[in-house]
Amino acid sequence: GFCCSCIVGYKGNGRQCVAEGSPQRVNGKVKGRIFVGNNPIPVVFEDTDLHSYVVMNHGRAYTAISTIPEPLGFSLLPLGSIGGIIGWMFAVEQEGYQNGFSVTGGEFTRQAEVTFLSNNEKLTIKQKFSGIDEHGHLTISTELEGKVPEIPFGSSVHIEPYTEIYHSSSSVITSSSTREYTVTEPERNGVSPTYTVSYQWRQTISFDECIHDDSHHSGSATQQLSVDSVFV
Repeated sequence: GFCCSCIVGYKGNGRQCVAEGSPQRVNGKVKGRIFVGNNPIPVVFEDTDLHSYVVMNHGRAYTAISTIPEPLGFSLLPLGSIGGIIGWMFAVEQEGYQNGFSVTGGEFTRQAEVTFLSNNEKLTIKQKFSGIDEHGHLTISTELEGKVPEIPFGSSVHIEPYTEIYHSSSSVITSSSTREYTVTEPERNGVSPTYTVSYQWRQTISFDECIHDDSHHSGSATQQLSVDSVFV
């Protein structure tokens, strides 16, 4: 077996540990089949690179997905939480609470369903985190499928700050939240159309719990993640 905690100066679940405060890198691949707006033909892509750089001391994660097909690119901007799960993993811990990496060691699966409330479009996000590889990088695979509202090329998207409540039980963590984003379209005839969209996130995180860890069972079954700013 293995210990359920890391030695002093390290964070993790005992099986996977990283040095406290050290920058972390996350690498992986993304594939998807997504309908955009009323277009009857989906945008399909695969083997697209995802890279993320995490500043642990500040609880910040910078995530990029490369070479997204142009018809889809701007319409994916509201989905910053594709990489937001990395922010949950390396969030700054408050006393008595653990971030995602301390609980899972970076080995888990995540399924999220995003519902855009205006027209009831739905997108499913499936992600598998496979722990730390031989280069010291966390590895992830991501699959996207469903439908998203169309956002015109050249628009800007602002995602409002939000909080998310995580409920944990043995080997499963669930959360749900309703969020908003504002789209400002490119200027036309001296006017830049602006509108706000509400969307709902529901996610389930499944992982192998350390069976010898009594602290997890006696600790807080509910935690709150506060996201102060999202830049897309």
